Amino acid sequence: RQGGPSREHRPAGGDRLCWSTVAGLLLIHVAGAAGVVWIVLNPSLPTLALTGSFYVACGLSVTAGYHRLFAHRTYRAAAAVRWVLLAVGAATFQNSALSWSADHRAHHADTDGSGDPHPVTRGAWFAHIGWLFRRRQASADVTGLSDLWAVRSIRLQHRCYPVVAVAVGLVLPAIIAAQWGDPWGGLLVAGFLRGA
Repeated sequence: RQGGPSREHRPAGGDRLCWSTVAGLLLIHVAGAAGVVWIVLNPSLPTLALTGSFYVACGLSVTAGYHRLFAHRTYRAAAAVRWVLLAVGAATFQNSALSWSADHRAHHADTDGSGDPHPVTRGAWFAHIGWLFRRRQASADVTGLSDLWAVRSIRLQHRCYPVVAVAVGLVLPAIIAAQWGDPWGGLLVAGFLRGA
């Protein structure tokens, strides 16, 4: 059909751009590009090792934490493991575990339907990237996720998400890299570039 997808395949919340998300993603990617320039001009093996370590830890926090533990409740974890997955998961800049789970559960509840926040029926670009720039209804009311809302650490991470994301995702790598004299590399490479 010409002219784009029909109205019934548009997510609740419409097609309005979410300017805070656009600005945040732009900042992360511009600073990530500065990280590329920094590491080329100031090569540092410890900074690259830190970046790789953060990259792996963040990836595991999303796959094992946000996805399997929180969104799908596939397994149980001790409180200390939950706290670590929540802290490092915030450093991925993919939103709080509650908001992430709300979007993911909405996707599974109505795959490619009107309730799916990122249906492939709107095209591959929208399903993988474009939906991030749009306002979404799914993550607006996370209190509907009573199983997750009942867990204090998850509620706290949701309420303090921006602070935790910046502290663990940007400040912590800068502090660690400062130990070998490369705080800018920690911030720009292990922080922004890794998060981009």
